Amino acid sequence: MEATGLLLFGIAWKAVLTAVVLLLVSKVGERLGPFMASIVMAFPMNAGPGYFFLALTEEPQFMAAGALPSLAGTGAVFMFIPAYVHVASRWGGFVLPMLAGIASWSVGAWVIAQIDLTMPWAFVLTAAGAAVAVLFSRKFDFHSVPKFTRVPFRFMVLRAIVGGTIVALA
Repeated sequence: MEATGLLLFGIAWKAVLTAVVLLLVSKVGERLGPFMASIVMAFPMNAGPGYFFLALTEEPQFMAAGALPSLAGTGAVFMFIPAYVHVASRWGGFVLPMLAGIASWSVGAWVIAQIDLTMPWAFVLTAAGAAVAVLFSRKFDFHSVPKFTRVPFRFMVLRAIVGGTIVALA
């Protein structure tokens, strides 16, 4: 029974920490717009908490072995972004843009999986993904105030808790 309690406590504090990060990014997006929110989220926040949680339980060799594919995988993430943005700006919604982004990411991840990774290859794959993102990015207006409706704070908290719980369980 004690092991179950420790497991639940571990999941709970990871969920709360991740929820706080998501809530802060949501508040930045609300006050400064989606561009600044994406800049904040692009910090090592996307991989940082995952590496932090893994480092608490895993050996350094495990962490080192995962770092190279993680670096190369950034290229696939860069491919996700323009696919999501293009579909969302054309058709709106969440499901269709997410499916387009996942399909684009899957192509990048498949390419990465076919290569025997080395540090130079990881950099090349990351740069290739960045090149795809730049090539297919649309022109952004960085200076206009974004048009959006303010999300109720309780919904932001609920969304952060759900997101934090999913990340903690993963």
